[in-house]
Amino acid sequence: MKKFKFLSIMLLIVFLLTGCGSTKKTIDETIVQDVLEKYDYQVFDSSEKVGYAKSAYVGNKTSAKVNFVKGTKKYDIQGVFLDECKNVYTVAGTDYEHTTKGGKNWTYLEVVNEKTFYFVGWVDDAYITLNVPIEQKRKAQNMVKELGFR
Repeated sequence: MKKFKFLSIMLLIVFLLTGCGSTKKTIDETIVQDVLEKYDYQVFDSSEKVGYAKSAYVGNKTSAKVNFVKGTKKYDIQGVFLDECKNVYTVAGTDYEHTTKGGKNWTYLEVVNEKTFYFVGWVDDAYITLNVPIEQKRKAQNMVKELGFR
């Protein structure tokens, strides 16, 4: 059952990565830090720790965490995005709801269980992951929309 679930998720994501026709504007990494700080995250530059990144930020706020990477190659970012989606499903457990949407150059996955809201988004050569308490779901959705991932 796990293999079937994993395979169906990967097929859905691949379809979304190549399927629909809508496109999103490339993420401007210069505004990411400002937007994260606007939402009260402590932001740290982690670019040196990520070998495939032009820029990378980690944002922390109490029990919430954001990870943003603007990569050097679009295909590296797509691969990492798929890995992050797999990681979210592993961490979320067995009782969750999920939503996926995508277009020509973007895809996102939202997973919600009873305690946590997870978001993984990809646009061109950038991706973001969020792990926030369920109470902060709406605020997190607004933030990723403002950043251009949703």
